[in-house]
Amino acid sequence: MMKLIKICSVFFVIIVLCCEEPSNKKSLTNESTHQKEISIENLRDKIKGAWVAQTVGVTFGAPVEFKYNSTMIQDYQKLEWDEHSLINEYLQKPGTYDDIYMDLSFMKVIDEEGIDAPAMSFAKSFANADYKLWFANQTARYNIQNGLTPPRIWSLEE
Repeated sequence: MMKLIKICSVFFVIIVLCCEEPSNKKSLTNESTHQKEISIENLRDKIKGAWVAQTVGVTFGAPVEFKYNSTMIQDYQKLEWDEHSLINEYLQKPGTYDDIYMDLSFMKVIDEEGIDAPAMSFAKSFANADYKLWFANQTARYNIQNGLTPPRIWSLEE
């Protein structure tokens, strides 16, 4: 358990460091709109950190998903983790990562249509993809394929 705590601590430190702004650049804050400007390099670093965190979280949680419903996993329950966990899970059970490869469909839409692409573009992207989905993601796909589509997104001005 101590090794697990050390591994989690290392990932936490990495994530914190990825989110920290470089000290040699000033953060610009516009108080009236609460917007913050960061460099493209800093944004890319934050995005990479988020992908790492999501991948580690999915991998770490996969063996116990749906096994401890409505309860906390107790401290005495050993959760296996070592330096091979990520690659082993990916090679043996790539379907574990539906939360991640579903996001890749959304990234494709952003790449092709821009960040302001209509909600239906995002919906169609994963609804028509040929990868397997599980539970909530599969339910969303089924809903879209059967006509239950996202509503128009309202802007704050309306």
